[in-house]
Amino acid sequence: VEVLHTASNINELIDGILAEHNQDGTHKDTLVTTLKATGAEVTTGTEDAKIVTPKAIADSYINTMKTGWIPYSTVIPTLGTADAPSYPIVFAGVDLTSMLGVGMKVKFTQNSATVFGIITAISFSTNTTVTLYCGTDYSVANTGTYPITNFNYSTQKAPLNFPTNPEKWTVTLTDTTLRRQSNPTTNTLYNVGNLNIVIPIGLWITKCQLTLGWGRYSTGQGECKFALSTSTSSISTTDFNGVVTGCNNATSSATDVRGGYYREKVLSLAAKATYYTLIFTSQDLGNEGFIDLRNDLVPLYIKAICAYL
Repeated sequence: VEVLHTASNINELIDGILAEHNQDGTHKDTLVTTLKATGAEVTTGTEDAKIVTPKAIADSYINTMKTGWIPYSTVIPTLGTADAPSYPIVFAGVDLTSMLGVGMKVKFTQNSATVFGIITAISFSTNTTVTLYCGTDYSVANTGTYPITNFNYSTQKAPLNFPTNPEKWTVTLTDTTLRRQSNPTTNTLYNVGNLNIVIPIGLWITKCQLTLGWGRYSTGQGECKFALSTSTSSISTTDFNGVVTGCNNATSSATDVRGGYYREKVLSLAAKATYYTLIFTSQDLGNEGFIDLRNDLVPLYIKAICAYL
């Protein structure tokens, strides 16, 4: 069977070949380029049907190694019920517990500003809820008004631009006032001055430094004990307990005893907790006796430093 090609027919065949090929038979760069995945697309996994070249893999690896940040954009998170300085963000309909974990750093853009945080808890039930501690300088705004964009996470200790100053990731209580309880009842707990520190969800290196004091105007034993507790009526843990003690042997002069105190412990909290400073004594200090926190002499400080930093 002979096929008769007209000039028009031949031009159409040539046009069809040249649409995807050069004159020498090679593929045109524009076509191949559109089929190649970029390094960013390899990192995010947002393309299902593109060619992954060694260069794209290398670009993805180099970018992650240079900055420490890995982008994620498949599901945009929304803000749950905030409990500052902790903020739960919710990824609807996906389980990210095999990708995100406690202690990881995150960053994203909201209301044209960069927000940094540390993951302090994560859970999955239909949705993935990631609890962020945003430190002293950052917060998460209403995502209905200000959507989260450019979400990134990192397993590194110090990914690019992440603020690593411990003071930025510390909850602090300080006080410089004399806190005194006169005529204390034996073994009664006193939260003088209502001093307390609120520690969020997470793992916290908790440091406590202060000066205890007691006094009595008659002979006999004396002491002032200290505790840090989640209750003002009972002691929830003995890990922060301290005491300064002594004896007044004089018959007519007063005794005023002071002593420094320091404790450190790692607290693991599944929920936000308020810790109160408590002083008490197991001694009857007699008429005009007292116990106190001598914050006027040496400032009291209690610091909870995020252990994931």
